[in-house]
Amino acid sequence: MSNKIAKIGVVFTVLFFGLILSPFALADLNLPERPEGYVTDQAQILNNQAELEETLANFEEESSNEIAVVTIPSLEGNSIDDYAVSLFQKWGIGKKGQDNGILLLISRDDRELKIETGYGLEGALPDVTADSIIRNEITPFFKEGDYSTGTTKGVEAIVQATRGEYEATITTEDDSALGGLIGVGVFGIVVVIMIIITIRGRGKYKDQGGSGSSSGGSGDSSWTSSSGGWSSGSGGSSSSFGGFGGGSSGGGGASGRW
Repeated sequence: MSNKIAKIGVVFTVLFFGLILSPFALADLNLPERPEGYVTDQAQILNNQAELEETLANFEEESSNEIAVVTIPSLEGNSIDDYAVSLFQKWGIGKKGQDNGILLLISRDDRELKIETGYGLEGALPDVTADSIIRNEITPFFKEGDYSTGTTKGVEAIVQATRGEYEATITTEDDSALGGLIGVGVFGIVVVIMIIITIRGRGKYKDQGGSGSSSGGSGDSSWTSSSGGWSSGSGGSSSSFGGFGGGSSGGGGASGRW
C-alpha cells in the first residue's frame, strides 16, 4: 500500500513541476507580443510590408482565413517547430472554432522557415503542399537574399492552395532522397537474407538438438515536415488590424532551410 502511495506521489510531483515550469519554458522562447497587423517584421528584411498587409487583409475579408507573416532575427537556439507552435498558441491565429489560420515564420540568422497550418486548413494545405511552397516558391529567392519577393511568392502560393489552385510538385532533391532511401532498404533486405542463410548453413554442422534462428526487423523511413502538438490561444486587437480570432494549430505544415 505504501509503495502505491509513493508512486502516486511521484506522479503528482512530476505533474506539479511540469505545470509550474511550463510558463518559464514558454517565456524562454522570447515570443513577439500580439501584433498590430498581419505582418511582423522583427528581422527587418521586408521592404513590401504594406503590400503584404493589403493582400492578407483582402484574403481574410473574402475567405475569413487568417495568415500571419513573422520574421525574427534568431531562434536563440530553440527549435523552429516549437517556436512556431508556441507563437500560434500565443496569438491564436485563425478564427475560434474554425482553426483556419496559417503562420509563415522566418528566422533570418538561422536561415530557417516554417509554415504552420491550423487544423481547419490542413485539408487545403497538407504537409506536402506546404513543403512544395517552401522549396519551389520561397527558398530560391531567399538564397539570393531577396526576402521580399520570396515571402510574397510564398503568401501567393498559400492563398492559391487554400483555393485549390496550387499544384504541389516534387523536386529533384526529393526524388534523389527517395531513391537513396529505396537503395538503403534494398541493401538492408539483402543483408538480412544473407545473415539468415549463414545461420542456417552453420546449423547443418551442429549436433542434433541444436538449432539456430534469426529474426529481422524492418526499417521505416518517411519524410516529416512538421511537428508540434495541438495549440490554442486568443488574439489581440488594434484599430487598423482587429487582431486574430483565437484559432488553433493542428501541428501540420512544413519547415525548411536556405
